[in-house]
Amino acid sequence: MAEQSLQETLEIVVLGRRFRVACPRGHEQSLKEAARDLDDRLKTLRNQSELGNREQLLTMAALNLTHELRLAEARSREYADAMDSKIKTLQQTIEQALIHQAKE
Repeated sequence: MAEQSLQETLEIVVLGRRFRVACPRGHEQSLKEAARDLDDRLKTLRNQSELGNREQLLTMAALNLTHELRLAEARSREYADAMDSKIKTLQQTIEQALIHQAKE
C-alpha cells in the first residue's frame, strides 16, 4: 500500500509571477493567504518607494517582515514574563492563605 503524500503542491502568484510550492497538507489556505499578503505588501512597497527591481522589493519586504516578527516575538516574551510573574504572585498568595488557614 503506497503512503499518501503529506504535502500538496500549490500554485501561488507573487508580483504577477506564478510559483509552484510544496505545502503541508491542511495548511493550503494559510499558505494562499500568506501569498496574497506578501503580494499586497510588495505592491504597496513598490507604489510607495522608488525600488525598481524585484530583488530590491523582495529584500525590503523580507526586512520589514523580519522586523515585524522580531517585534511580535519581543511582545510575546514580555507577555509571557508578565504572566509568569502574576502566576508566581498568585501561587505565593495561595500558599500564604493555606499556611494561615492551617494555623487556625
